[in-house]
Amino acid sequence: MAYNKSGMLQAVLARFTRIDITGNPIPGPQNSFWTDSLISISYTAAYNKQDDISITNGSGRVCMTYSPPQTLLRMDIGDINFCYPDPEAIEFLAGGIVFTEAPVAPETEPSAIGYAFPPIGVDPKPFGVGMELWSSQVQQGAVIGYFHWLMPRTFLQFTKDQQLNGTDPYNTGLEGISVENPNWGEGPDGSWTYPISSRCCQWVQEAALPDYSYGYAEVPEPTP
Repeated sequence: MAYNKSGMLQAVLARFTRIDITGNPIPGPQNSFWTDSLISISYTAAYNKQDDISITNGSGRVCMTYSPPQTLLRMDIGDINFCYPDPEAIEFLAGGIVFTEAPVAPETEPSAIGYAFPPIGVDPKPFGVGMELWSSQVQQGAVIGYFHWLMPRTFLQFTKDQQLNGTDPYNTGLEGISVENPNWGEGPDGSWTYPISSRCCQWVQEAALPDYSYGYAEVPEPTP
């Protein structure tokens, strides 16, 4: 599908995936999480900005100057906000504990009713989390497809004020970084079939959103 030069609008879908110390998606029944309640996320490329080098001669004239190249370090992520405080999504990204109530029937799953922050002095997500986003492609006032974003290893923390007042909505306050992950491969379900998945950020256009159900999803065992 040729690149269609569409404009980009808000993120409409997100999937988070647990990864191990080497960056591989971890197989298991609750090791991915789908949500369409994401409001906003921002990111900024961070570069190593080195000082310029210059030499002046005896008369004070600059006789040599050099600006070292700036190379990419990581992607800085900020302003991750959801429509409502979602205990399961927040735990997936930043650790902690989800409080649940007993299931209403033996065949149903327990329901989330609250959240506890990670313990003090402990890294709750030492291996990071894989993050995928889908944003709308807009052309002439209509959505014609989607951009699929991949940040294969993110580390996120609570860094902003948590406000409980009568005028501002609750702000999740998550920020962090995205770094390279050479072991993401085709992702948790083999759906990333493009040449590169290791960079700190990459995106492709796709015609439709993937099939999903809100909440936890299984990461299957990799095919031998």
